[in-house]
Amino acid sequence: MSDRIESIMLEFFEPLELLGPADPASTTRALSPVTLSDDSVVVDVGSGTGRQTLQLLQETPAKVLATDLHRSLLDQLRERAAKLGFADRLGVAQADMSALPFAPGSIDLLWSEGAIYNIGYEQGLRLWLPLLRPGGYLCVSDGAYFVDAPPTVVREFWEAEYPAIATCHQLEQLSRDCGYTIVDSFRLPKEAWDAYYGPVEQRIHALDAVWGADSERQNVLAAMRHEVDVFRRHGDSYGYLFLLLQRPID
Repeated sequence: MSDRIESIMLEFFEPLELLGPADPASTTRALSPVTLSDDSVVVDVGSGTGRQTLQLLQETPAKVLATDLHRSLLDQLRERAAKLGFADRLGVAQADMSALPFAPGSIDLLWSEGAIYNIGYEQGLRLWLPLLRPGGYLCVSDGAYFVDAPPTVVREFWEAEYPAIATCHQLEQLSRDCGYTIVDSFRLPKEAWDAYYGPVEQRIHALDAVWGADSERQNVLAAMRHEVDVFRRHGDSYGYLFLLLQRPID
């Protein structure tokens, strides 16, 4: 992705609360087996504007450090956290998820909703395992096929966007192969995608005239329209798999 396209994508998504499909009930379910204290180290990787970061702050006593590549998104998160009274429990760090600035064995819970695709599921799992303390948790969601033979248009879309996409079974097996124990694994409900795509469609409509004849901006809008259309027609064949994984105690 060119720097300009990345900038256009950031411009498109920056005002949106949801930067991907999200479901608070699923976040709560994934979090529920994990016991945390006010001394626990929790890191939200690829936090964006922090919908799930704020939920982690609401539902645990821990301090949470949010990391993202984009400073503007982290700034938004800090403002939102301050308004909710969480300023003293939130830290932010502008960091690449493939080179997180944490010591080995230092994290109790590493959280990453809908972001690991940026470096790939297997690479993320292998890079992050040493950062967890023995018995620590990784909670992650990633795109997955829900059927063995998805429609051609679905395969063509994902091969262009995320060629490493796998089936749910393959993601679970890969998790074990990377050294984790699976505590929970479940599909993000379809309603989570509806909650995401509704505002996305509104944003497309609002920007269509504003962005005018700028070909690169219009290409981004066309790509977003196509993404929404594929899901509206074939969303039963793919989605996100939510996994709560644990580093075994050595």
